[in-house]
Amino acid sequence: FVPLDAPLPLQISGTVDMPFVLEDREVAILLGESERKASLEGFDFEVQEYSNSEAGMTFSLHVQKGKDIGENYAAHLNRGSVEVLTGAGSWVKVAWTGGSPSLFAFRANRPLESPSKIRFRWNTKFHRVQFPWTLEGIRLPE
Repeated sequence: FVPLDAPLPLQISGTVDMPFVLEDREVAILLGESERKASLEGFDFEVQEYSNSEAGMTFSLHVQKGKDIGENYAAHLNRGSVEVLTGAGSWVKVAWTGGSPSLFAFRANRPLESPSKIRFRWNTKFHRVQFPWTLEGIRLPE
């Protein structure tokens, strides 16, 4: 919100917090009939909404840490590392298709033969750097 009588031109400033990954670990989840869960350093992972049909394979990965619900864990997941092990013994990369801060959706564009395991890299340690920024001379439209 900018007041109508704000002095022009405007100056806006802030800080951007950038997490740089220092360490990551592999997480693997079995796709058996029973629990599709794993844990790592206090994080709990669960495969939900799993489907493997002629339209392709889809699943969601739910993440929670303790009692925290709805936290944003997007920086922890290395999205390009998510793979599914097929019955033929090959690893197939799956594409991230969206989600929410603690629920990530993935898809393979074809059905996968006897998928048995999902693996991905989970960023466990960060070096955070804060970058200050300033925008000067901003004029409002007339």
